Amino acid sequence: MAKVLVFSPHPDDDIIGCGGTIAKHKKICDEIGVVYLTSGGLTDNSHEREGEATRAAKFLGVDSLKFLRWKDHEVAKTPKNFETIIDIVSEFNPGLIYCPTKDDQHIDHKATFDLVTRATNLPTCLYEVYPGMQQIEAEDYEDITEFIDQKIVALKVFKSQKCDLAEAYYNHAKFRGIMSGAGRFCEVLKKYVRNN
Repeated sequence: MAKVLVFSPHPDDDIIGCGGTIAKHKKICDEIGVVYLTSGGLTDNSHEREGEATRAAKFLGVDSLKFLRWKDHEVAKTPKNFETIIDIVSEFNPGLIYCPTKDDQHIDHKATFDLVTRATNLPTCLYEVYPGMQQIEAEDYEDITEFIDQKIVALKVFKSQKCDLAEAYYNHAKFRGIMSGAGRFCEVLKKYVRNN
């Protein structure tokens, strides 16, 4: 059994980016922790978003959730935030970390990548929220065909979102599967390679 820690800028980003992979980890009895840096407070429904995230996590078998409740658009690499990430990693002691890709265009997603990859040297995989990950290789595709239903059920919990996340990311996973040939439904997960 491995310990896996997922960093999510907002409630739903983790499921969008690697929900099928989370369910896949759970099938082999890995311990899964998810850390939400913000609660989506820009829309004044942060309490609702946290409730949705908690219910959605049950569908994927997530073992523990942590809500940091930082403000949207303020997930900067301040010393305090940086130290918080270090402390969380130290406490959970994962063997593998997931966080958003640096290619993501959202300011909080980019900041999450920056904080997490600076805070630890542990093996890290990058997931895409807003499609657009660059330089995708064959080995970056994760076949989630067996787990697509769990991912979609989890996404349907997010009623507070203005769009149909389940429909959008069902089709995106299908697109990734068709383009890669790696499975009927796929997520893109790129291993982070440090330069130092």
